[in-house]
Amino acid sequence: MNDIHWVLLDTETNGLRAPIYVVELAAQRMVGWEPDGEPFRRLLNQNVSIPQEASRVNGYTREILERDGDPALDVYADFRRYAGTLPLVSYNLAYDLDRVLLPEWQRLDIAPIGQRGFCALELARRLLDPASAGNCKLQTLRQFYYLPERGAHTALGDVQTVIDLLGNVLQPLAKKRNLLTFEAIRKFTESRWYPRRITFGKYKGRDFHEALKDPNLRDWLTWLSHAEESRGSAMAKWYLSELRRLEEAAGYLHGKSEPDLPVIGHRPVSIIGEPRKTPSTGFRDSVLSIQWGAEVVPQKVVRGAYWLFLSAILVLGLLMLIHSSGFLADLRTSEPSKQTSLTPGGQAGASIPKQAPSPESSQTRKRELAAYLLQWQSHILRASRSRIDQGNTLTGKLLVAVTIRPNGDVSQLQVIKGNSDGSLALLVRSIILLAAPFPALPSAWQAPPQDLRIVRTWSFQ
Repeated sequence: MNDIHWVLLDTETNGLRAPIYVVELAAQRMVGWEPDGEPFRRLLNQNVSIPQEASRVNGYTREILERDGDPALDVYADFRRYAGTLPLVSYNLAYDLDRVLLPEWQRLDIAPIGQRGFCALELARRLLDPASAGNCKLQTLRQFYYLPERGAHTALGDVQTVIDLLGNVLQPLAKKRNLLTFEAIRKFTESRWYPRRITFGKYKGRDFHEALKDPNLRDWLTWLSHAEESRGSAMAKWYLSELRRLEEAAGYLHGKSEPDLPVIGHRPVSIIGEPRKTPSTGFRDSVLSIQWGAEVVPQKVVRGAYWLFLSAILVLGLLMLIHSSGFLADLRTSEPSKQTSLTPGGQAGASIPKQAPSPESSQTRKRELAAYLLQWQSHILRASRSRIDQGNTLTGKLLVAVTIRPNGDVSQLQVIKGNSDGSLALLVRSIILLAAPFPALPSAWQAPPQDLRIVRTWSFQ
């Protein structure tokens, strides 16, 4: 992927109904995941009316285009020189290329420009599924992942936002899926796919992965796979095939003796947790120290260091539990409240305090939390190795709070101390979101459901 040249483009149009006319065309040549040279941007004067609903979105009127726009044939001649025969990619290729540009080039009687690439929207849908942001609209993802504001609903602004999304969010996820070539990404985006959360029917909103443990859900999918309705049947068959694939993969992984942690180039060599008290916040937190290494680390050395690190953390946790102290997280316990009982006559009787948790349950809660935090930190370690690219040597510290729902999803990220808009904050957020979803919280956080807030000082050295 790193040596492939391609073109990322976007269009603004006079509406959504045919015939559709382009009013702005913007593009950026790319090499791998990085921009290459200056962008292309032109306004087109096609002497057509601009409906008010389209003008409200992109801000262009017929008067502006007559003043600043160029003839369509001149613009596309320049774009042909800019793009050549390179693959064309957009954040909705089915619209920008199939519904807009190809019909327009046919109407103008000019040969097609470039060749078909992949759809960045389909890439985002697949890699981010289930979308923590709620959907995969470009501006929704920009806000959710704290990407810079580039100018929404302008062709050039959207191209720049897609570049930010690709580099900061989608690239590390693609590498995690072993999508290392342009062709592999294109095939991945064109393959049959359905969202993890079922979109209709009795189990609407459920993650189809839950069918691995829920026989009723699996029976429903089996029934649906034989239904006459073709789309529902195709979806159910795809879900069932994915479940079988996951079961086969789980059986294979169960027999593996150690995790696969490739480390190449500049990668975090270690993440070290040091418990300390933060007086200003009242939370217990630890320092996540990420140290950069400039050499290739042998695979066996990394694996040995990984297990040694986990063993050390486990011993540290057991020692802290012996001394009855909290362990690396916010374990604030509310004060015992009082209940009021009523006599048969309806009068308020004596106030009865709630029963305080037993020492045994408190110790069990701490043990479960200690084990969970080891899992959590392991997820962060894996994501860090995948996220941080060669040559990335950011340094500094941030105090970050991560709130995790009982099912393991991230509900909130907050930079408590440090520059929340800087490159370091963006890196930390991307690592956490790449590591998510985390394992479900221990039983003590399930009944009743409670969120877990973990506070860490991230130190990059």
